[in-house]
Amino acid sequence: MYRKLFLAFILFFSITLFVSSAYAEEVSPCDTECDAYDLIECMREIIDDEINDRTIKSRLEGMLKRTERYVPKALDDHTRSLNYAIRYIEKFKMYDNRYMRTNDIDEETGDELLARADELIDTLRGECEEEGCPEELRVFTTSLPYDGDLEGLAGADAICQSHADEAGLSGTFKAWISDTRSGPADRWSIDPSLPYVRTDGATVADDWFDLTDGSLDIPIERDEDGDPIIPFEEGRPFVWTDTDTAGTPESGSVFNCEDWTTSGESSGIFGDFTKLDPAWTFWDGTGCGELLHLYCFEQAPDECLEEITCNDLPADDPAVCSSEGTCVSQDTCDCFDNDRYTGADCDIPVCNFIPATDPSVCSGNGTCELDSICSCDEGYEGFDCETEPEATCGGIPQSDPSVCSGEGTCVSQDTCDCFDNNRYTGADCDIPVCFTIPATDPGVCSGNGTCTAYDTCDCDDDGYYLACDSWTCWGFDKNDIRVCSGGGECSSPGICECDDEHQGDYCEDPISH
Repeated sequence: MYRKLFLAFILFFSITLFVSSAYAEEVSPCDTECDAYDLIECMREIIDDEINDRTIKSRLEGMLKRTERYVPKALDDHTRSLNYAIRYIEKFKMYDNRYMRTNDIDEETGDELLARADELIDTLRGECEEEGCPEELRVFTTSLPYDGDLEGLAGADAICQSHADEAGLSGTFKAWISDTRSGPADRWSIDPSLPYVRTDGATVADDWFDLTDGSLDIPIERDEDGDPIIPFEEGRPFVWTDTDTAGTPESGSVFNCEDWTTSGESSGIFGDFTKLDPAWTFWDGTGCGELLHLYCFEQAPDECLEEITCNDLPADDPAVCSSEGTCVSQDTCDCFDNDRYTGADCDIPVCNFIPATDPSVCSGNGTCELDSICSCDEGYEGFDCETEPEATCGGIPQSDPSVCSGEGTCVSQDTCDCFDNNRYTGADCDIPVCFTIPATDPGVCSGNGTCTAYDTCDCDDDGYYLACDSWTCWGFDKNDIRVCSGGGECSSPGICECDDEHQGDYCEDPISH
């Protein structure tokens, strides 16, 4: 039983020790800036790790303990505590300098302790400034060339970082290079607003979008030290890339030295560091055994990157900008093709170069619902709804011979132009005119009949004819000298009024006296 308890205790203690050390390693006080307590702990770590003399350790540690006692109030702007804290830090520096002069502390350790002590003083005085976010990102071409076996993208990045470190360039650097799966556009830490500058200070591109638009402002022909690049082989200013101008893989799995893991018989795509056009990143291919340079770009620190959103969607959301554009800055979409979709959120379709919101879209006769696709109003057709529907008059197409009653032309929807308004009139040219009077006029046919066709009256009495304003008696017109046998007047159809000399139905009999 005791043995099991002992083993359990040992296991717990080991795990606790491992977790504690891992945590301590992850959040080392020497990795932070402008924090008084972390600075003191960092100085203790340096003393414990680098100084072996117990007397020196004890004296320096004593100064740190005295300083630490006054830190809380010093940070609350308590002047007296601040003065005491700084007094003990200055004593710490005095001892440090003394031990360096006597070689009891090596110069590197002593200088590190002095630098931390000065930073602690600045922190207590409120004068410490953490390293800010960069205003520009540096780019260079490696001074040394490499074959195609770069040990993958991670190896290429490590080469860039090594060159930057050797040149004293702070920050993180990665290679402008792609493998089968990814390229700079999706594996870099990118602040789209920052310019890219060479190590001699000249601007290569105004921002990420300028960098990836197919051309550079100046060629990347400076190395990590800002010196002009001398090609490894004269006349071959080449750089391994396999990357297109957009920062994505150029060739899939075909020409990238097997994802930059071989210097054998495979091939790799390269760019030319003297070029400004797309050839700067994609010029040609060559064998993986060749020695070529690398492009190296400084990365934007993650803590300096603010999440960009467009219409409340993160910039990396596939649905951002309606999936028809890129969120380039806060609430600013750059549409892929403004001839397809436009608008602040790339959500307005374009038909025949006219946005859907324009009243003239689809010839004003339809709705632009998808890119270049018009939904025409009823009766309209054509790619741009440009074909007007055939006009009808009275429901009859204008091309039908019977339109407008066959007596006119259908000039527009429900509008007839009658051939002769003295023959037929009305909206559908269907009203006959009898002796200059339309059939709808009460006075037509002298009020004694109906106008049934042009100049054709259907008189109320069989005796009427023409415009129903004339009649006959026994077969003779009322104005004929023979009417009523010449012995009377035809006063109404079939009615003779005989004079004093005649009698009979049609005045055919003379009266004898």
